[in-house]
Amino acid sequence: MSGPEHSSPSRTAIIVGCALVIGGMISIWLAVAGRLSFPYVVLAFGLGAGVGWVLELVTLRSAAGLVGNIFATGNITPPPSYPTADVLVVRGKFRDAVQYFRTHLQANPLDFEARLRLADLQVTHLRDYEDAERLYKEVRDAREDPRREMAAFNGLIDLYTNTKNRDRLKVELARFADRYPRSQQGREARRRLDELKADV
Repeated sequence: MSGPEHSSPSRTAIIVGCALVIGGMISIWLAVAGRLSFPYVVLAFGLGAGVGWVLELVTLRSAAGLVGNIFATGNITPPPSYPTADVLVVRGKFRDAVQYFRTHLQANPLDFEARLRLADLQVTHLRDYEDAERLYKEVRDAREDPRREMAAFNGLIDLYTNTKNRDRLKVELARFADRYPRSQQGREARRRLDELKADV
């Protein structure tokens, strides 16, 4: 069972500040009107404290909710990590890292982040372009996560660019431009495609 909620420094400052300002203004008005008395002063400062409490309730809690919505606290799942594979790569044991990912994917066939990592590993360290192409296409076609889909598209475009496979590069650039027609990346893909078509 939780105890009573404690006042934060910001809450106390708002309430006390409003009590002093509003209570002081009302007290001055009462003095000018010739009605200044102790009960009225107490009531004036109490009214100021009440206004401060309402102000704190509305502003601070609304701001906290807004910040929570902006940053989606706790709602964004970080990508999976693979410390075993990372250690193997650091040690230069690239084939062992590949085997780790293959075994992992047999047990977790829907882990598309692992597919991306394996494809990148195949391209960067083992030059197994055929397997990397297959993995990138699986991630691209699954469309299970926008970030991974974009990464797979970029992986394929880079792969075809580096291997100078112009025909497949044209197809992938066209597919990318059609998939993201209003994005800066999509427009850039369309520009590159037009350049390739013109360079015959």
